[in-house]
Amino acid sequence: MNGTIIGISGPTVTVALPGLRLYEIVRVGEAGLTGEVVRLERERAVVQVYEETRGLSVGEPVLGTGSPLTARLGPGLLAGIFDGLQRPLERLHAAQGPFMVAGGSAPPLDPLREWSFIPAKRAGDRVITGEVIGRVAEGCVQHLVTAVRDGEIAALEGGRVTAGSILVQSDSRDELDAGSESGAGGLGVVLAARVDNFGR
Repeated sequence: MNGTIIGISGPTVTVALPGLRLYEIVRVGEAGLTGEVVRLERERAVVQVYEETRGLSVGEPVLGTGSPLTARLGPGLLAGIFDGLQRPLERLHAAQGPFMVAGGSAPPLDPLREWSFIPAKRAGDRVITGEVIGRVAEGCVQHLVTAVRDGEIAALEGGRVTAGSILVQSDSRDELDAGSESGAGGLGVVLAARVDNFGR
């Protein structure tokens, strides 16, 4: 969904973009600043922008994402430093310097960092939703990796994984990567899960 800015008052921006939902995340202006819909009116919405709005102008584009504010959870989160939008400040500082670029972002969990996955089950085992399938150590913390559905494990291997690694294959042959919540009908495990409306 595309619309335009029709008013600006500090960090609050009024946008003409029908079809938005309350708490939906929008990208505001040419820079793509992150904002959240905080009030709906007839043909417009009021957006709280979570970045500096200096330089924004009436008439600039607004893009609805269709998604609420989310947070990504998983190994690597405990040792990181993040802002309120879960942007990794250390990595952004290394890439952009001491001042963040407007609209700048990076994945909260380093997609290249490897973790050791230790399976607790093996191919052929039947599991139920919530049952522990393995673990990933982050310092002294053991992150438990659990099944998101009932099923039989067709393939599960331990070793070095990243946030996007395939961890398990179900009896229906659906592959699930380590950064997804579930699959299209099979067994699923997560190394890094999205949590909608985190902190609400």
